[in-house]
Amino acid sequence: MHSDASFSGWGGCLNLPGQPPVESRGLWDEATRCLPIAVKEAQALFNALESLLSNTHNARIDTFVDNKALLHINPADAPSRCRSDLDCSLSPAAWHQVDTAFGPKTIDLMALPFNAQADRAGRPLRFFAPLPCAQALGINFLPEVPRLWKPAVQCPECCYPNDASFRFCQNCGFKRVSQDILDPPQRVPVSLPSIDSRLAALQSIRNGKPYQKQKTKLQEELDRFLYSLPTSKSVDTTSPQDITRFLVWKDRKGKTKIHLPACRLFGTKQVGRCTCPTTLSAGTVDNLIGKLRSLFVDLGRGREWNELLGIGNPASHPSIKQYLTSIREEQAQARVTPKQATPLFFGKLQRLCLYLRDRALAAGQTSPTQRYLLARDLAFFCLDFFAGDRASDLGRIFTKEIMALPDGDGFLFHHTFGKTLRGVSPEDVARHVGWKSLQTAEYYMQTGKVMKMSHAASALADSTLSLEGDPSAATSVANLFRIKNELRGFSLAFP
Repeated sequence: MHSDASFSGWGGCLNLPGQPPVESRGLWDEATRCLPIAVKEAQALFNALESLLSNTHNARIDTFVDNKALLHINPADAPSRCRSDLDCSLSPAAWHQVDTAFGPKTIDLMALPFNAQADRAGRPLRFFAPLPCAQALGINFLPEVPRLWKPAVQCPECCYPNDASFRFCQNCGFKRVSQDILDPPQRVPVSLPSIDSRLAALQSIRNGKPYQKQKTKLQEELDRFLYSLPTSKSVDTTSPQDITRFLVWKDRKGKTKIHLPACRLFGTKQVGRCTCPTTLSAGTVDNLIGKLRSLFVDLGRGREWNELLGIGNPASHPSIKQYLTSIREEQAQARVTPKQATPLFFGKLQRLCLYLRDRALAAGQTSPTQRYLLARDLAFFCLDFFAGDRASDLGRIFTKEIMALPDGDGFLFHHTFGKTLRGVSPEDVARHVGWKSLQTAEYYMQTGKVMKMSHAASALADSTLSLEGDPSAATSVANLFRIKNELRGFSLAFP
């Protein structure tokens, strides 16, 4: 091994039997550049041993060190005095701007110990080096990127494995004969405008949902917040710290009072004037975090955050969960109880319906418009109670989905869109509707099975055929059953 030191840096050259020489080099920092040449010669030898022979043990090494009198004799003279544009680096101020706008960065793909940048805490970034270096993660990052696997086929001349789509053999240069497709596929009419309009219509339906509208409004607020930062950002470069600051910024719209222990309203639910801060409730913060996580998933940033590479979904970072935990603990210490919706029990609903009915029947005291509104609300509350559906889903029913029974005894709602009861037992259904007998609820829940006319009609026809032996009787019974199940005897309630 040869090592050498110059005023600007150091160099090392390793010669192994039967192998080409391996070089390594580096530049001095300001403190080392001022040391005597003898000290720098010793430091150059140490750096060369550490960079080129860090994994060598129990071996005898011949080292050659010179001084200025033996210049140009040592093979390590050239690396120690090499100057290259690749050794340049950004100034600390320029690097701070880049890291603030596009960071935080966690790794440098090509650097040396003397020009590796530092993170925001002042720690040097991990880096790959173009030359052997003890501090580097590896040498020459690009060749270490794994090559995508492709199926291989053998060359008919030399049996060398080439890619399946090769045209010339990489070993012998054999030219592969291309096989033309005898029967090319036929062209079909394609209307891209109609396809795009269909996709736009589906996208408009998706954007029209209440939850999607809330996410769109939240993204607009996040864009304005990121643009208003000292260093403007976008949703593509948002970091977990930016999300935490955004949640704190949203606290200005909060209405939950965090009473301090010295406040006279501490631990009470009374509403009064005090100087205690107001924040968003823990449930609202949790809801915002869920929307932000879904928002970044739609933007293509994944579902998780990769701490090693500093990329991914910033709303899934552990610091966001810690912030939510801190909010819950703060509100729990302030004796803030979560607010829940007030349940509407059967007695209250009954009194409400009686009140609406009496007001609607009072012809002399209400106008026709008010009577119409009262009758509409009365019908809606009654239907909402007996259907067991959500009011928001019930409001989406069209008049074409309401059919009148043949004898005028009631209505049939063919409603399939929206959220329905899930994971409930027959006891819960009977208790909600008000049925006394559990068998009534079980009989009502079998309607879905009965409506599958193909299986039920065929089974009924087979049983009739086995009893009477007359195919015409079985056919008539099956047709009658099919007519009933296809709702042919029903008519629209509001044509």
